Formats: sequence, structure tokens, C-alpha cells
Amino acid sequence: MEVLEKIRKSGILLDNEEITHLPDRFSGYFVTNKGRIISYKKWRGSIKPRVRKPQNNGNGYRFVAMTMDGNRVLKYVHRLVLLGFEGECPEGKEVRHLNNDRSDNRLCNIEYATHIKNISDRNRHGTHNKGERHNMVKLTKEEVIEIRDKYGTGQYTQEQLASEYDISKPNVSFIVNRRTWKHI
Repeated sequence: MEVLEKIRKSGILLDNEEITHLPDRFSGYFVTNKGRIISYKKWRGSIKPRVRKPQNNGNGYRFVAMTMDGNRVLKYVHRLVLLGFEGECPEGKEVRHLNNDRSDNRLCNIEYATHIKNISDRNRHGTHNKGERHNMVKLTKEEVIEIRDKYGTGQYTQEQLASEYDISKPNVSFIVNRRTWKHI
């Protein structure tokens, strides 16, 4: 009996759950359209299907531990699901979560897309780290407005503003020319 058929008959699948195998380099591993990873390997003396328990990477993405060529490797669930159902990721594409939930790895919620499309989703969902939410921010929204206002009067040079706000002159230039902080 084929392995996929054995897994289907085992009762491990959920209602309306489809399953497919991963490429040969992931021998013994399968993915479902509900975002689950199933292994069919020898474990504690018997061979039976087991649902792999995903872990969270700290940023919301789920990953599973797998064995490849005798080595333990960690793989992201969203990438494995698309690999199983859609094939290898095309050049210049990455996995996009349609509903902005990084832990939702159902096939209906993920697709291959360009980085630009993925970033535009982050802007649309309000999760893009820009402005004060950026991890390397030195200024507040109010300070950016002050810099633009002061520079606009013509009474301050970019060098003076850089010194006053303890930032570089190029940073002031980017702010006043709206190359950064464009959303303000």
C-alpha cells in the first residue's frame, strides 16, 4: 500500500484535509493544505504517521524540526506547504501570508509573491516597521515635523539641525527631502 494511502487510512487527517509528499530531499515528510507537517518514519520502533509539532520563531513564523540525511534541520512551515503543493519557489519570489497572520500556514492563506507585494501587504495591514516603530529610530514624529518646519524657515542649515537633534547631516537631508519618514 502506498504511503499516502496508509496516512489517509490512519485517521490522522482532519476533515477536508488534503495531503501531498514533499520532494525527495525531504524523504518521509508530507504536508497538508491545512498547514500541517506529517512524518512517516521509524520512531520508537514502529513506522507510523505523526503530526510534527511546530514551534514559534519569536516573530510569529512557525517552524518544524526535521531529519535530512541524518541531520536535524529546522524548516519554516509556510515554505514547506507551498513547496509541497506549488513546487519550488520561483526566482525573485517569497512566501506571502494573505491575512497577515504569520502562524496561519493553510494553503489558502499563502502564495508565492514578489518582495514588493509582500511589503505592500505590510503597509496595508499596518505592520510595517517604519517611523517610531522602527527598531533603530532616533527621532519621534514630532521631532521630524520640527526639523522640516525649522529647515523650511530658511533660518537653519542642515548641519545645525543635525547637531541639534544628534543625527547625521545626510539623515537631515533625507528627512527634509522626504526620502525617509515619507508617511509624515
